[in-house]
Amino acid sequence: MRSKKINFKQLLFILIICVCGTLQINAQSNKKIAYSYIRKANAAIEKSIDYAEALINFNKAMEYMDVITDKNVASLGARSYYEIHHTQRTIQRQIKFLEISNKYSQQYFALAKNKHSNDYEDNLELYTHAKSDLKKLRYALRRKSMGKF
Repeated sequence: MRSKKINFKQLLFILIICVCGTLQINAQSNKKIAYSYIRKANAAIEKSIDYAEALINFNKAMEYMDVITDKNVASLGARSYYEIHHTQRTIQRQIKFLEISNKYSQQYFALAKNKHSNDYEDNLELYTHAKSDLKKLRYALRRKSMGKF
C-alpha cells in the first residue's frame, strides 16, 4: 500500500477553493440582505409615503452593497434624499442631502437604458428640481455668510 502525501500545491489549491467558496456565499448573503432593506424602503413609500423610514432602510441596504447595479435602487436613493432634504435643520445639511440625491440620480442615468420611459422622465424631473433647489440653497448660504452691510 502506498500512502499518498499531499504536497504544498495541492494544499494551496484546496485552501483557495475554500476561501473563494466562502466569499461567494457571503457575497450572495449580503446581496439578499441589501435587497431585503430595499423592499422595506419601497414598502415604506408605497404604504405611508414615509421617506424618512425609506431613507433609513436605503442606507442600511447600502451598507451591504458594494456598487449599485440596478437603476431602481439608484432612483430610490435619489428620491429619498430629495424628499427629506427640506427637513434638515441647517442649510449645509440640506445642501449635502441634495448633493447625495444628485449623485444617485447620475447613477440612475448611467444605468437606465430606455431614455424615453416615464421612469426616466420622472427621474430627470427630480434631478432638475434638485439642481434648482441646490442652486438656491447655495446662494442663500453665501448671502448668509456675507452678513448684513
